[in-house]
Amino acid sequence: MKIARLASPLIPVLALACCTLSCGSGNGRRLQSITINATITGGQTQLVATGTFSASPTTVTPLPVFWFVDLPPAQYNLTTQPFVIKCPYPPPFMAIAPADP
Repeated sequence: MKIARLASPLIPVLALACCTLSCGSGNGRRLQSITINATITGGQTQLVATGTFSASPTTVTPLPVFWFVDLPPAQYNLTTQPFVIKCPYPPPFMAIAPADP
């Protein structure tokens, strides 16, 4: 079986994730989607999350997210730091953030 190499345009499709973690404070501004932007340099891929919200400011880059490759832990910390993958074939990964910032 031949392994196909993932192209950088496919990474955002594979990495798109959004998780509602709270009931909300009623302010009307909600996270609608997360887009992952990839920069490939040499043997590593750097990922940065951008959030699209329902109210102004409608986009936030970098979006504070929690990056994970396996299952997320019960408790985690959000970060604006890029997620760096140091291999040519990135494993499936996800980014999550609360829907109500």
